[in-house]
Amino acid sequence: MKKFATILMMLSCTMVWAGGSGSELVISSPDSKSMWKEGNSYTIKWITAYTGRLCIEAAIGGHPKGILNNCKTVGSTEKYKWHIPKGFISDFGINKEEHVKIAIYPKGHWNDAVFSDEFTIIAH
Repeated sequence: MKKFATILMMLSCTMVWAGGSGSELVISSPDSKSMWKEGNSYTIKWITAYTGRLCIEAAIGGHPKGILNNCKTVGSTEKYKWHIPKGFISDFGINKEEHVKIAIYPKGHWNDAVFSDEFTIIAH
């Protein structure tokens, strides 16, 4: 029984993402110096060997703002072009929050999300 538990522990250490892919992901863009503008398009970039489908989501003030890609982007493409709609942050009025993070995670596995650095989106 002890041998079985040891093997199980070893296997679980290699499962970084769902399905035992062993893949890791690092977001390279946006970074903390990025200043993106509503109404423009930008490319979100990452590095991974993961070949499953990924969800890409924006978070403002620590709260999800919505999935950007319908969870259909294949991880190994390593990029997603996002058009930031006008009003994305400015529709919040005086209480608007300009500090945003991008979360990327395997479809159906929010708890495995990897977050970008906090960056800025400015109103159009």
